[in-house]
Amino acid sequence: MAEAANLTSNIAGIHFGRLLEGAGLMTIALTVGFGISWKMALVTLAFFPLYLILGFLQPVISKLCIAALWGAADS
Repeated sequence: MAEAANLTSNIAGIHFGRLLEGAGLMTIALTVGFGISWKMALVTLAFFPLYLILGFLQPVISKLCIAALWGAADS
């Protein structure tokens, strides 16, 4: 039981770290982008909500795919 709790906390920490890293990289990219070409940076900024939504959905989709693969392996 303790191993499962430890594994869950490690996975949550890794996931949060990846989200934080992605947000930081996106901020830096937009800052540099606005300095080089503000029009292109605005286009990139328009897709930012999509990046966020997909970033939060990625673990859910991964779990569904893993469950489907394990279900297919059992049959």
